[in-house]
Amino acid sequence: MAKLVDVGSIGSYVESLSDPRHTRNRKHLMVDIAVICGCDGPTAIHR
Repeated sequence: MAKLVDVGSIGSYVESLSDPRHTRNRKHLMVDIAVICGCDGPTAIHR
């Protein structure tokens, strides 16, 4: 059974991270990329 994750908490966590990408390569927000990739928490996002 899949574990339910509060998307709001993932968004808050991702927004607190520094974005290592160059500004010209920031077409999508980090939180959007994390959710699309199926990350289920901060540890998965970090990986």
